[in-house]
Parts: sequence; structure tokens; C-alpha cells
Amino acid sequence: MTNRKLTKAVVQDQIAEQYDHLHAAALEAKAQEIFSSLRPNQIRFCEKAIREGYAIDFSYSGRCMFGSRCPSIVCDSAAEFGFKGASIDNMGLQYVIYMP
Repeated sequence: MTNRKLTKAVVQDQIAEQYDHLHAAALEAKAQEIFSSLRPNQIRFCEKAIREGYAIDFSYSGRCMFGSRCPSIVCDSAAEFGFKGASIDNMGLQYVIYMP
């Protein structure tokens, strides 16, 4: 487990595969856009996910979010990643836990 704080560089690392079609400057700009839009509770959610080794998806739009995006993780059990205020969607075999 790592004790990394969430920074723009960490966000960039997390989104690199999802946005592999972007050149370096555009990827950095996208990371800055995502990082600056996160609220404090979303930052804490992401830091916990990083500490516990989860990959974070910053593009999830959960129930009743009407297209808004937020950080999320995927896990095998809803109880696997406890975080106060997080929402859970059951996707069949796995769960998406997200912080709207």
C-alpha cells in the first residue's frame, strides 16, 4: 500500500490509459481539468483508493447524476471499499463505488 497524496501527476497517471490517444500536453491539461474539479470528499475517496491499490475512473456517471462525472472504482464486493458518502451500483458480477 502506498501513502500517496492525490496530485495532478497522480490523476495523470490514472487517466493515461483511458486517454492514450492524447499527446502529452493535452493529457496534462485533462489531468489539470479533472484535478481542479474534485471536491475535498472526492479527493479523500481517491487517496483511499490509491492507498488500497484500486484504479480510479474519473469518468463514471452514476444513477441520478444526469451526465455529471465523478471518481469511481470497481470491486468484487460492496463491503470491500467502505467510504462514507459513497454510492454503489451493482453491475452484476462486480460493484462500482463512486463519489458523486
